[in-house]
Amino acid sequence: MKTKALLIYRIVLISLVNLILILGFAYVYKTYYDKIPQTIVIETKKEQVLSYDLPVSGTIYLSNDEEDSVNATSQAIMEVDFNNDVTFIASRPENYVLKTKLFGLIPLKSVDISVVDEVKIIPVGVPVGIYADTEGLLVVETGEFKDSEGKDCEPSKDLLYPGDYILAINDIPLDSKYDLVSYIDASEGKAQILTIERDSVIKEVEITPKENEAGEYKLGIWIKDNAQGIGTLTYITQTGEFGALGHGIIDLDIQTILRVDDGNLYPAEILGIRKGEKGTPGEMSGVIFYGQEPLGDIEYNYETGIYGVYDLSKTEYLLDSMADNFSYSGMEIAYKNEIKTGKAQILCTINEETKYFDINIDKIYLDADNINKSMKITVTDEELLSLTGGIVQGMSGSPIIQDGKVVGAVTHVLVNDPTRGYGIFIENMLGH
Repeated sequence: MKTKALLIYRIVLISLVNLILILGFAYVYKTYYDKIPQTIVIETKKEQVLSYDLPVSGTIYLSNDEEDSVNATSQAIMEVDFNNDVTFIASRPENYVLKTKLFGLIPLKSVDISVVDEVKIIPVGVPVGIYADTEGLLVVETGEFKDSEGKDCEPSKDLLYPGDYILAINDIPLDSKYDLVSYIDASEGKAQILTIERDSVIKEVEITPKENEAGEYKLGIWIKDNAQGIGTLTYITQTGEFGALGHGIIDLDIQTILRVDDGNLYPAEILGIRKGEKGTPGEMSGVIFYGQEPLGDIEYNYETGIYGVYDLSKTEYLLDSMADNFSYSGMEIAYKNEIKTGKAQILCTINEETKYFDINIDKIYLDADNINKSMKITVTDEELLSLTGGIVQGMSGSPIIQDGKVVGAVTHVLVNDPTRGYGIFIENMLGH
């Protein structure tokens, strides 16, 4: 019995040791995996030094097709060893693939390397009013109401769900929530066919409206057909393309990115600032001048921001705020592999003046799962801290500048510490 028990003990011990070794290796593997970026962008004719100090080596191949794949005939360009600094210099735009190995033996990941020409943008940092129509009517919630007999009813239960987009009623396209209300109110309680989009699938649902206590026919749903607010314009290009916010327009009720059909940028004025405090994010409050001519057209709402075309005849709006900070010549961008921890600045508008404020880039996430949280930042500027307490709502999109290059934009504030927050890489915004 003792021999058998001892054998079982040894087996369990060996299994535990093996499990610890496996978990330890998995942790080390994942750590090194995350420290190597999935993509590396290098500008032509400029020396680019990569310093990772990792036991990772690899081979760079010339890409053979549009998917940057490597096959047996791919040409090996050079060997790299990230235990030491690696210097790249390229003469022309080209795409490469880097196949890496951990400890020179274990396949780690494939890295896409793109060589591109110099890119310049005009960092802005000026507040703008945002108005965007949704593509369809967004269902925010379904619920009960009292019918004509005073009984609880919920006509849309298990038929519509938060996140659905209502596109048409009885094959009639809907332009606004008021159109839907009118059709339902005129239905006389007859079944209606709604064309909806759910999880990228178009389908039809049949719903019978119910009469409420006021004699109106209802579906028992809350819907949205637009979004509006104030944000910060991050950049424009010399040809008028713009990017703003650094994150998408989100419906806060269901935490989903709104599908935008079209929209506009408008002049805006910040009237007041509520300072951020621990546990309570601060906020910029202001007015949007919808009665004035739009500054530009919103075309896309993505996870990385809102994008469209700025009307370059309206640059006086920028000049009024930016003064000496505005330059048509633009500013170079820095790709994530060029960014370093340490001193940087944000360009934002406080008290009707657009200026640079000091921050520190604390941490860089080269392969972050959350594309909007590419770097962690801390506000160090005493003036900005005294005025806002740090990062406040409305500053999203403020350009981040380091060593004379645009490196990203402010996106989030830490609720428990308004002096700290996150930013997005500018290359993520430009890669939309």
